[in-house]
Amino acid sequence: MLKRPHITVVNYYYILPCNNGGKLATRDFYKALSEWFDITIVCFVGSEHTCFSSLSISPHLKLVPLALPEKLMKLDEEIQREYQVNKRCEPTFVTSIIRNAHQCRELVSQLCDISADSSIIITEHTYAYRLIKAVADKRDDLAVWYRAQNVEYDYKRNTWGVYQAPERAYREVFEIEQECCSDSRLILTITEKDAQRFHELYKAPKNRMLNISAGYDAENIKCVLPSERKKRASVSALYISSSAQVAVDAAYKIAETAKAFPQITFYIVGAVGGKLITNDFPDNVIVCGLVSEEKKYEFLSSCDFALNPIVGGSGLNIKMLEYFASGIPVICTEFGARGIAAADGENCIITREDSLADAILRFCALDIQEQDQIAANAHSLYLNHYTWRNSARRVVEMLKSDGDLLGLCKSAVPETDTKLFDFHEPPSFFPTGKIYIYGAGEWGTSCLKTLQEHRMIPFAFLDNDKNKQGKKVKDIIVLSPDSEEVNDSDATVILALVDWEDVLESLFVKGIGPDRIVVSLYGNKLFRLSDGRGCIPYFVDFNKIQRKVHSLCESFLKPSMR
Repeated sequence: MLKRPHITVVNYYYILPCNNGGKLATRDFYKALSEWFDITIVCFVGSEHTCFSSLSISPHLKLVPLALPEKLMKLDEEIQREYQVNKRCEPTFVTSIIRNAHQCRELVSQLCDISADSSIIITEHTYAYRLIKAVADKRDDLAVWYRAQNVEYDYKRNTWGVYQAPERAYREVFEIEQECCSDSRLILTITEKDAQRFHELYKAPKNRMLNISAGYDAENIKCVLPSERKKRASVSALYISSSAQVAVDAAYKIAETAKAFPQITFYIVGAVGGKLITNDFPDNVIVCGLVSEEKKYEFLSSCDFALNPIVGGSGLNIKMLEYFASGIPVICTEFGARGIAAADGENCIITREDSLADAILRFCALDIQEQDQIAANAHSLYLNHYTWRNSARRVVEMLKSDGDLLGLCKSAVPETDTKLFDFHEPPSFFPTGKIYIYGAGEWGTSCLKTLQEHRMIPFAFLDNDKNKQGKKVKDIIVLSPDSEEVNDSDATVILALVDWEDVLESLFVKGIGPDRIVVSLYGNKLFRLSDGRGCIPYFVDFNKIQRKVHSLCESFLKPSMR
């Protein structure tokens, strides 16, 4: 059998679990492209998260976590001081990668080994470009590509304001993206507008850009037309988004508009929920925050219409394609539909931001057959033009036009051979008895909502922040983790914080073992620590956790964890 051509992809953050548009876009585009290539996606992770050296997530798609050296991670602190910020934030993290990853011999050597059989190496976003260029410089036969999910410089201008990032941070993004666009053999864009912007900003040659559009993989989602939906008690609207500032602004617009529609329930779902101050929100706006995939699909298949009143940003909104794929009718701004050949009244309802209320009235006045037709047209548009398979084919056609480069025709596999493998995930677990939520931040409040949905009320929050201790968050008292009350032998502690592994040792010392510790990933996915061994999609290395605390907690570890 002819050896299949190989591609190495480098992403600056790990993509599992795939719980946002960027991660899904990376996984699913390369899943589609794996019909013609064997593909390895390299993701940067912290050293504490390397629970496997590689993971095959489909027959021809492999994920390799690449641990960032501790010395590189510590450079974040230096950049924080340079930027005069008082918390670890994305600008410092990506800047440390821009400045230092390519100078780290260990990373360059590891990536050289991983990409040894590759003909193409691709940077997702811009930040790993100098690193992959350092690898390509050691070979004459390795082509460097840049897959742009947006115009990164413009996007960061819209999103980093919350961090009060200095001008230097934006300049460094500009410079690295300029290098990507100037030197990459091929730039994959998702809209013609982005391609034009690259040409304006960086003089990127138009003959080295290929617009592959964007897509959505609906392999596991069912299209449910309005007439087929299980009706809620009231008409319901859905808005799903990330925490980007433009998304936050759109959420506030929705909340303001909702005041005119008390008969409609508006659900705001996703990371955007953690950025909202909801004191003035009307009762018919429900902020759900990050939810499980199952819960998201429940919203997508039951709500009456979706909203996307966004007016800023870059690239293409993947959530528009997710809406179209699921059969939910969409009300959006013209900017929200950018890059998609959607027509007002045919595939969706297009409106201006200041006319959102009128658009909702217009949609609600349609009969169910008209709503069905709009949703069906949108679904057909998605299938015909906006699947990731369509995007992958554009790449293959471009390569084939260049003399059947890399023997693609001989190495394609059936589409069925690109399906994702099933992975073990620990079962959802809801404790009984006295409950504490460790972490009174965004994940903690999201966890509280999850518990309340199941008619469960925690006894207290636990938090190391002394400014929170003794006060109430969402009417729940915040205690110090060192409180004597936490020693209750029947209590369950739910860890609802990003660095949850860091607090295990203190809990084990208190005599609280794995059976009484529940991890709440993103505030909603609950699993018992003792059930979590082998939970591959979350990069949880339970063997490493065991080694770390073994001398303190051996009597509490179940045999299955030893």
